Amino acid sequence: MKDGRAIIPFILLVILSVGGGAYYYFSVTKEEYPIVKEIENLDGKIIEAKLIGKSGGFLFIESPPGGKRFEIPTYKLSLKDRILCRRLRKKIPESLEIPEEKEPKDPYITLRKAKISEI
Repeated sequence: MKDGRAIIPFILLVILSVGGGAYYYFSVTKEEYPIVKEIENLDGKIIEAKLIGKSGGFLFIESPPGGKRFEIPTYKLSLKDRILCRRLRKKIPESLEIPEEKEPKDPYITLRKAKISEI
């Protein structure tokens, strides 16, 4: 009976060590942008891309041939690339940031503002 009890703390120590190592790997050690990498989608299509940001469920990439920027939903990536995405820090590239609107686009509000300025 004593031998069976002695192994339980050892097993718990191993589980805590592995769990702590996984937490450190996924939470503390984050990759920095830009990252040049081949990414693969669920269909197996592979593209060479420069990863320039991540926000929510989207990965922002820049394709090398033309420098065009795209956003790809992470659920469409292969498992290994989704794991990489989890390790990336949140960053929205400058060109994809939403500019603040100076005037509302709602026609009702625009019309009302025009009538107010007439008064």
